[in-house]
Amino acid sequence: MSDKDIVQGGRDSIPVDSAEKFEEGPVVIQSCSTGNSGCYGVATFWNRGNQTASFTVWFRNGAAGRSNFVLRPGQTHGIQVQYGDTYSSIWGSGTVPDNAPRDWINVG
Repeated sequence: MSDKDIVQGGRDSIPVDSAEKFEEGPVVIQSCSTGNSGCYGVATFWNRGNQTASFTVWFRNGAAGRSNFVLRPGQTHGIQVQYGDTYSSIWGSGTVPDNAPRDWINVG
């Protein structure tokens, strides 16, 4: 399985202080990016992989809290997001580490 099989939409990375690197995770259909001023809406996270994936959505990049969820293969989850929000993901059903790389969220 390659990243092309599990990732949809373009993403820009936000630097996070971490020695650990995580593989690209499954994600979203794009209309605007939460890295762009004025972007808001419902983002649909979609696990196109063949194993469980864990996600954290960081509201205002963590300044306004977070939402954690786990998706089984083929499962989707919609969540309201806006400018400044980011997400992290890892394979498995564990807790996403605070120092996991964060990416802008594509809103579709």
